[in-house]
Amino acid sequence: QPSLRFFSLPSSSNLSISNHPLIVFQLYNIEFHHLTNYQQYNMYPQSPLRDDSSPSTFVDLSVSCKNLKDMDLFSKSDPQVVLFMKVPAVQGQRTQSRYMEWREIGRTEIIWNNLNPKFAQSFRVTYRFEELQELKFVVVDIDKKNSKNLADQDFIGVAMVNLSEIVGSPGQVLTKQLVLDSTKTTSHKQKP
Repeated sequence: QPSLRFFSLPSSSNLSISNHPLIVFQLYNIEFHHLTNYQQYNMYPQSPLRDDSSPSTFVDLSVSCKNLKDMDLFSKSDPQVVLFMKVPAVQGQRTQSRYMEWREIGRTEIIWNNLNPKFAQSFRVTYRFEELQELKFVVVDIDKKNSKNLADQDFIGVAMVNLSEIVGSPGQVLTKQLVLDSTKTTSHKQKP
């Protein structure tokens, strides 16, 4: 039974000595903007909206993986990372702040036949200094290239992290162990 605990490694650690599947997050760009909700929605429609009076900070995250499980029989896995953020649930035109849901923010490209992928496609996320922003990174092996449904792909692992952990990490690089529990990928509403 895999442990549900995560561990963090210093960025200087030699990750090749570990046989555990790992995911590495690196913050490589921070931008400060003062955007209205309308401007933010037009630029980044996937990001949750925020108060017009607050300046917006955007961070760009790159992702790589090490020692991924080989899910394919005659070749190596074809990994892709999908990012979800926990946000207040929306019902109709109203936000239900009592309930939270995982909303997909974006996906990396697929890297074929690779157990140690370094993804070129990054994620741009709105960063709020005083808020807890939970992120979930789901790593899948692509079996059906034309399907966007994660249930059609092989689950490799998942890592959950708070955005502030990445921003505050030494060198703004954070390494987490992937958890091999597919129940973590389910999207559901829950009370905070």
